[in-house]
Amino acid sequence: MKDLSGTRLQNRYEVLELIGRGGMAVVYKVRDTVRAVPLAMKLLREDFAEDVVFLRRFQREAQNLARLQHPHIVRSYGLEREGDYSFMLMDYVDGTTLRKEIFRAKAPLDPHRTLEIMRPVCSALHYAHQMGIIHCDVKPANIMIDTGGRVLVTDFGIARMSDAATSTMVGAGTPAYMSPEQIMGADPTPETDIYAIGAVLFEMMTGGERPFTGERSNQTGTTAEQVRWEKMNLDAPSPKKWNPALTEDLEAIILKCLHKNPDGRYGSTMELLSALEAAIVPGGVVERLPSVMGEDEPETVIEPPPDAYQPEDIPAVTPDSSGADVPAAVESSSSEGRRSKLPKWSWALIGVVLLAGVYALLRMFPVRLGGNILQSSNLSPSGALIIGSSLADEVTGSEGDEWLIELSEEDVVDISMRGVDGMDTVLELYDAQGVRIAIDDDGGEGHNARLIAFIPETATYTLVARGYDGAEGRYVLEVGELPYEYMGEVEPGDEVNATLTTGIPLHIWAYEGSAGELISISMVGYDNFDSTLELIDPDGRRLAFNDDSEGGVDSYLEVELDYTGWYYILTAGYGYQAGSYSLHID
Repeated sequence: MKDLSGTRLQNRYEVLELIGRGGMAVVYKVRDTVRAVPLAMKLLREDFAEDVVFLRRFQREAQNLARLQHPHIVRSYGLEREGDYSFMLMDYVDGTTLRKEIFRAKAPLDPHRTLEIMRPVCSALHYAHQMGIIHCDVKPANIMIDTGGRVLVTDFGIARMSDAATSTMVGAGTPAYMSPEQIMGADPTPETDIYAIGAVLFEMMTGGERPFTGERSNQTGTTAEQVRWEKMNLDAPSPKKWNPALTEDLEAIILKCLHKNPDGRYGSTMELLSALEAAIVPGGVVERLPSVMGEDEPETVIEPPPDAYQPEDIPAVTPDSSGADVPAAVESSSSEGRRSKLPKWSWALIGVVLLAGVYALLRMFPVRLGGNILQSSNLSPSGALIIGSSLADEVTGSEGDEWLIELSEEDVVDISMRGVDGMDTVLELYDAQGVRIAIDDDGGEGHNARLIAFIPETATYTLVARGYDGAEGRYVLEVGELPYEYMGEVEPGDEVNATLTTGIPLHIWAYEGSAGELISISMVGYDNFDSTLELIDPDGRRLAFNDDSEGGVDSYLEVELDYTGWYYILTAGYGYQAGSYSLHID
């Protein structure tokens, strides 16, 4: 599909950049030149634009979303058309997702944090249910958290009106969060979304585990098919298996949400919220949240932090946009300890002077161990390397030089090390736990190393620059960023076609894998396009790499996955050349 970046639609919407792809649409960040605000534009793919079934689904999605006006639901502005293009405009929110928060925590979320997120989620879904709309795809990736800490439910992309006129989309949803009745093709009800909330709570309370993974299935087939079989034939396991500290009350709430029979679940999301409040804040009063205007129930909107955006000022959101970390909540407290004899302003002045001195010292040199820095530029305030940094130095020992480097989540860092006078160089990148996540010793071009790595989380990493086989000598180090495009999610049985360009030489695909699963990935280049294929595990470490599949130009990987989570498939041309290819997942 033609990239619309740099164009303008309806002489109003300036298309800024492509930010994501879905099953039936691509998502752009655009600027509304009339209102002077950024928006997200979901553009129906050309191959579906002439299909009346998909077009009807797209129109229904836009109509449903436009009806939803709630402070915790991403706003939509209806369906627009220009020529052959059909697109929907919605808010663009600068933030992260609950999926990323769960992944970064690497442990069960605190129950109070869980409740903090579930309050607006339950409120938003309760409102939608009263409007006759069922989300049908509630999952951590569709729960956004903006930079002000506000929680929003997004992507009602398969939402359906809960009446007989919408019985065409049988089995729509994500298998891991689909209820048994969805699998059977029954009409959705509010209890359908409550089942999905149960699966989300299960993940939040266990550090990312899921109740149904396909690992307990005795059937053959794809992972999605095995997950569906488990949901129809097995009960959900106890979350206490992964989190023994979980209270019995919270365990009971999660399992009730995951009851196979809709009648066995909570009758509404507000009833579920009341149960969570009672289990997490014993004796507390259940807080009322926004409901449908005109109801008898009192409405109380949870106030955002003082520096958060107000509802009318929320910037837009997309499920595929990458976001900033959500600052942890800090409770203020007072103590009656010994008071200082100096006035408060004196301590503040001393602190400012000390910080200024430390800052000046750190800015003098990059943070590293050993050696003498010959030249450097573009360092972070702490003196660490960042994207855009460059330096010249000399390796004087076999162990090489170690540098601290600050990198952000979902960066694809491109680091080159050029040896002076022909010195053969090696680059290694280690995460905060000291585990090596990438290495290169020739950059595909000889003696000069070029290390390219996908960064799983924002942190300070360690970069080792050394000579090959203990060689010593001078070198030049440059830290850059490789442009890439996030292509969306793939699953077993998928075959997709894509084209790499000189401007976007790397594609990243997401794959939700299960522990013990055997995955086969093949990448076939067209017109002798030489391909490279790489699989990154959920911790950002290279799990497998192939660039020639036994001497040819096509790449192939077959890997048994270590554990359940999101893996990333990186596709590129050899030497990052441009070309078209086909990617197949088995």
